[in-house]
Amino acid sequence: MTTPPNADDVASNPAREWAPPDVPPAEPSGVPGAAAPGAPAPPPSADPRRTDRTAVAALVTGLIGLAPVAIAFAATALVRLRRGTEKGRALAFGGLAASLAWTIAGTLAVVLVASGSTLERDATGTITVGGEAPFSELREGDCFTGYRYDYATKIARPGPVRAVPCTEAHTGEVIARAPQASPDGIDAAFTLCRGRSTYLRKSRVRTQLEPYIGLPTPREGDVICAIHRAGGELTTPLVETVDTSLKTYQELTPGTCVSRLTTVDDIIPTVPCGEPHWSEVFATYEISLGGTYAPGTLPPRPADELLRLGTERRCIAEARRIFKRVPPKAGVSIGARWPAPEDWEIGILTVVCYLGANGPGLEGSLMPG
Repeated sequence: MTTPPNADDVASNPAREWAPPDVPPAEPSGVPGAAAPGAPAPPPSADPRRTDRTAVAALVTGLIGLAPVAIAFAATALVRLRRGTEKGRALAFGGLAASLAWTIAGTLAVVLVASGSTLERDATGTITVGGEAPFSELREGDCFTGYRYDYATKIARPGPVRAVPCTEAHTGEVIARAPQASPDGIDAAFTLCRGRSTYLRKSRVRTQLEPYIGLPTPREGDVICAIHRAGGELTTPLVETVDTSLKTYQELTPGTCVSRLTTVDDIIPTVPCGEPHWSEVFATYEISLGGTYAPGTLPPRPADELLRLGTERRCIAEARRIFKRVPPKAGVSIGARWPAPEDWEIGILTVVCYLGANGPGLEGSLMPG
């Protein structure tokens, strides 16, 4: 039988309390560092180091797809983090991973776009099967549709188009490619394109055709000269729309009779001289500039009044050489058709001398012999 301790002993040693022998003794309280029973463990101490800003920048630029910038930031951050004074290695590696993902996605997109094009050409380079293609890669004679076009400036914006065989419906055709002379050579490019499209003055749809150029971006490479049909689609090459029976003024020859001849019409309606007509061509000549010039580099065109005086004086001299009397018939005057500004710009310097009546009052040719 166990005897409880004496009360005096308990009072003299309050830290110890009596307990039955089958109960384990309680842990002493008040010991420094001891935790109360059931109390949570203290949190671990926080890392006092700062996060490297370059590592943060690597992660941000990597996530938004700026792969080259992100890689540069990540490399810089990893070098700096070797010192151990800052943290952020995980952020830097995250930026590298995001950059790698963007690079792989971009490469796959390029491969898919390239492999998705069905554009095919035959041995001569003519398109046989249509497909998507960059506008800057179209060749002379290619027909296309689906392009971006600025009607105010008549400039085609670079981008993909659908190139098709010219026998399929289309709205544009490339008529020339040429190296860009200078970064600011837009005017020279327009001059080149107008010169290459002169044959289309005799097109049956000429009133619906608008020339324009495709400028390379960046400003290097070839200028693309193209023709757009504003009034609808075409299903033939542009050359097949040309009416060879029509004549431009510089194609007129002596002895040709016309129903009307003005200084502004591109197409001159010719008629047999045995039918009533207004005018008959009796001479042509070329204006001499005292040298050889490329289109777009000619000296400035003289004023219309100076051209009128000079060409009529020359035509009167030609009439005196050809006819016994001038004018050869009463009621007929001598006139001249000289180059319009757009003709002069592309190097057309032909002057046409003609005999004209004040109406369709001529019948038969006035040429001698």
